[in-house]
Amino acid sequence: MNRGRLGPKGENQWYANNSPDRLLTPMIRDSSGKLVPATWDEAMNLMVKKATDSLKQRGSNSDSTGQGLLEDYYTIAKFRRAGLQTHLLDANTRLCTATTEFCLLQSFC
Repeated sequence: MNRGRLGPKGENQWYANNSPDRLLTPMIRDSSGKLVPATWDEAMNLMVKKATDSLKQRGSNSDSTGQGLLEDYYTIAKFRRAGLQTHLLDANTRLCTATTEFCLLQSFC
């Protein structure tokens, strides 16, 4: 019994976190399309470049967000609406993700 604290995703996330084949470094595609290890700076710079290119080519409604807590999404939404002039926001704060992240934070903070 989980006493109302963890759903199946949170309960089993430890397996994925401790998997021997879990990636511990970013991977980016080289010029031939093959995934190769990269530094965190290289990966972040590539993400910024791709996001900037997408905004220039497709406009302010061309991107979305990942996973976070409700407070994260509130801040992101304000930034996106005011700074990027977009109303689109994929807030993945469904019960499974929100409870998993909250419980992981309680476990390690």
